[in-house]
This record gives sequence, structure tokens and C-alpha cells, in this order.
Amino acid sequence: VASDGVWEILAIRDIQREVEAREEVSRMALQDPLTSRPNAAAAVEHLTECLGAAPDDTREAVLIVGIDGLRTVNEAWSLSAGDRLIVEVGVRVDDAVTAGGNGPAPFVARGPGDEFIVEFSSRDAAGDAALLADSIRDSVRRPLRVADQALVPTVSIGIAVAEDTTTASAMLRDAAAALQRAKANGRDRHEFSDTGAADRAQERLRVASLIREGLRDDSFAPWYQPIVALRSGRIVGYEALIRCSRPDCELTSPDVYLPVAEATGLVADLDRLVLRQVGRTLLELPAPLTIAVNLSPRTLVDPSYTDELVAFLDEYPAMRGRLILEVTETALMTVTDDVLAVAADLVARGVELYADDFGTGYSSITHLRDLPIAGLKLDRSFTAELTSGDGTSERLSRAMIGLAEGMGLDSVAEGVETREQAAILIAQGWRHAQGWLYGRPAPHPVQ
Repeated sequence: VASDGVWEILAIRDIQREVEAREEVSRMALQDPLTSRPNAAAAVEHLTECLGAAPDDTREAVLIVGIDGLRTVNEAWSLSAGDRLIVEVGVRVDDAVTAGGNGPAPFVARGPGDEFIVEFSSRDAAGDAALLADSIRDSVRRPLRVADQALVPTVSIGIAVAEDTTTASAMLRDAAAALQRAKANGRDRHEFSDTGAADRAQERLRVASLIREGLRDDSFAPWYQPIVALRSGRIVGYEALIRCSRPDCELTSPDVYLPVAEATGLVADLDRLVLRQVGRTLLELPAPLTIAVNLSPRTLVDPSYTDELVAFLDEYPAMRGRLILEVTETALMTVTDDVLAVAADLVARGVELYADDFGTGYSSITHLRDLPIAGLKLDRSFTAELTSGDGTSERLSRAMIGLAEGMGLDSVAEGVETREQAAILIAQGWRHAQGWLYGRPAPHPVQ
């Protein structure tokens, strides 16, 4: 192009391949070529980001999973046999990680040599790390054929839990040191970098063992707390609360054993037990009294539970409309297409879904639109503050009843202990309530 005797030359070159090559180099720098997982560098980067963004009520935990005897496999058979073992152990670590918990999935990376790195955050990071470590060990410890030889692989695990000033590299260093202690102390075990964390984890494992023992001994049973119409005080139904009913049972506080049951997957066994016993109780109660049971998202998509529930409703169609499933608001954060499909099918069969502990979680109101929710339950923490002089809880309670009424949902306030609280709730428009003012949980429904 000529302009005032000056020529301008425009050259266009396709650099797409160069861009793709650079992106591939960047990706490979953070990816393990054998397992296609993030590598140790990616684990450091991920953990650093998590430590900087962790909420005040959670802690980060790191597990370094080392394969026991990998060198022996390499020397006895071949390096390719060792690679086969690494790949299969990685799959089994994924299986254990996927099966546990309802929160965000742990981050899994390939570490150096025989190691995998697992990172996650939790309110009880030490206890949950011990439970996850045991799940990983159980998942890995299944027979495997390598180079036409039978092998039962095991792993040793080192665990580190973040403190206030912890860095990512320090956590990985501490977890690696704990892994070496686990190998030195006999392998196929886990060790903590911190003895205090180890003590807390051991307590969680002890509780998990007591839950399994209680399930074997039929020590758990639902206890029933009345739900009443607020204005009249008339009993309209009950909530079934799982309790350990054996007189010498150590599991006296649900706040202790229910989180452990959730973390280990034992909550599904408790939910099935409650369903069977509530089903029999519901048949004995006169209509239209209802029974509400708590349900974890894990159980909601468990085919054995839904099959049992559907069979019960098909056998006793008169029970439809009298069984309520309560799902906590925080569990609504993990709503998936499977949960939506199961929920829609159960509602079509006459089951009602309620959002429990409403106001304490972080779920989107859109879940109330997408899920076939029939009612909201006000968490007891809001009820307790209604008469404290702090107007925040009262305003939030009023806002939530406005939401329930606007969406045509039933409303239940939990934890009502005084007539003053009941009067405030009535004035706000809450329809139903439960709490010690109306009756404590009992082994049988009190009519």
C-alpha cells in the first residue's frame, strides 16, 4: 500500500499450531504421562490456591499414598508390570475418593515414584482424612493380576493437616515424612504428621466401629418427635430421629455419630433401617398423620433404598402422601440430574420432599424451583435467637416464611422451646412446629 511514497507491507501468518504446541507444553508440564493425572507440580499449585481461599471453618488435608513393594514388582517382573500396578492403584484410589462424602470431590494427583497425592478440605479434616485413608486402603487391597501373577496390593499413607500458617510445600513435606513412618512401622497403615490430629482421627475411627457394631446388633431405632399445627397445638405428624436405643450404648449424641456415618457411607445403612421401621409404624398410625425421615443425598440415589421405598409404596398405596423425606439445605448444593430424576419419581408416587435446616447452608434458591420441594423447615438456631433481642434472626425468619408462602410451600419451625417463640412464629405466619415445648423424641409416637 503506497502512501506519500511509503510502502506498507502486511504479512499474515497462521500461528494456531504454535499456540496449540505451547498449550500442550503447558499442559504436559502439569500432567503425569503414565496416568494422565495432574502431577506433583499441579498438586502444589492446587493446594496453594486452596490454602489461600479456605473458609475459616475448614482445614486442608493432604494424603500421600505410597504403593507398598513397587520396587519388588519392578525387580521381579518388569518396569511395565510396575507401571500396570501404578495405573490400577490410581483407579482404585479414585474409586475410594468418589465413594466418600457429599462435599467437593478431593483432588487426586500423581506424585513421584510410587506415590499419589490426595487433597481435600473439611470441617474435621483430621477425622475425615483417617476415614478416607482407610477407604483407600480397603479399595486398593483387592486381588490383581500383574504379569500373570496374583497380587494383593497395599498402600501406606502419610497425612498432614493445615495449620494457620502452613504452606503447601510444608504440608507435602510433612505428609511425606508421615508416609515414611507408615512404611517403617509395618506398611498397609496410615500415620499423621501431628499427634493431636492422630488422636482426633482415632476417635473418629472408633465411632465408625461403634456404628458398624450397632448396625450388626440392631441397636439403632427411630425415635419420634411430634410436629404440631402452631395455632392449635394439634399433632399432625412426627419426625423420625435415629437413636442408639441400647441402654449401654456409647453413641448418645447424634452430633457425634451422624457426621461419621455420613463420611463413611454408613448413613445409607441407617437410612434403610429407619425406612423399614418407620414403614411399620406408619401403618399403625391413623390417617392423615405423617412421618418425616431425614435422608442424605447419597441415600437418595442409592438404588437399593429407592427400590425398597417404591416396593413399600406399591404394597401399601394408602400410605402415599404420609411419608416425608427431609434433605438438608447444604445437601441441595450437590443436586445432580440423578437426584432430580429420583426425586421426581418419588414425588409422583406420593412422597413429599422438605428442605431441612433451611437458612444454614449456601444452596441456591433455584434448587427450590428445580426440585419438587413441598416444604421448608426453619433451623433451630434461628428459632433459638427469636427472643434474644437480636432482630437479625427474626428478620431472616420472616423472610423465609415469606419465601415459603410465595412458593406455596408448607413451613415447619424446629427447636421451639418456649411459648414466646411460638407466639412470634405464629405472628410471622409459620404453620407448623416441633420442639421440646410440644414433646421430646420418644421410642413410640405419642398421640
